[in-house]
Amino acid sequence: MPNPRIIVVTGANRGIGEGICKLILSRPGIEPLKLFAASRSGAHLGFKSSDESRQVLYPKLDIADKSSITALATEVRQHGPVDVLINNAGINLDNEYGYDNAKKTLEVNYQGTLEMCRAFIPLLSPQGRIVNLSSVGSTLKPYSEDVKARFRNADNTVDDLDRIAAEYMVSTSFCTCKPA
Repeated sequence: MPNPRIIVVTGANRGIGEGICKLILSRPGIEPLKLFAASRSGAHLGFKSSDESRQVLYPKLDIADKSSITALATEVRQHGPVDVLINNAGINLDNEYGYDNAKKTLEVNYQGTLEMCRAFIPLLSPQGRIVNLSSVGSTLKPYSEDVKARFRNADNTVDDLDRIAAEYMVSTSFCTCKPA
């Protein structure tokens, strides 16, 4: 029997992540398969497949916690190379402005996703892929043209993005505005 295809989906407990897991399991031709449906609780999410060559594992993952990411990477490594990592986990705390919520949002949506990539790139198969998802909540519409240009710069490095995040945190620390 060939080695199973390994797919890791973060934020698998609801919404888009849940839908992705169900879609993967419903598609023919992906056998054998090991699907890591990761969530903060690590709970059994009840995903089903009629094909016995498809296995679903439910690891616990908090992408804001580097040790949690490392633990998941260690677990997945034992099963073989990763064919697809789908970074779907994220939060949207925009309805509660302030430094603490901005910090938590960046820890999950930026640093957590970055750390997932760093941990899983060495585990990718030669044809492996990473898919990073975001929502309309991450639109650039409210930002100035200067900020939009900085985000859209194809030559940005991680250091450039880290600087943008740090500037955002500084500006947020002085924010006294309330959402409309």
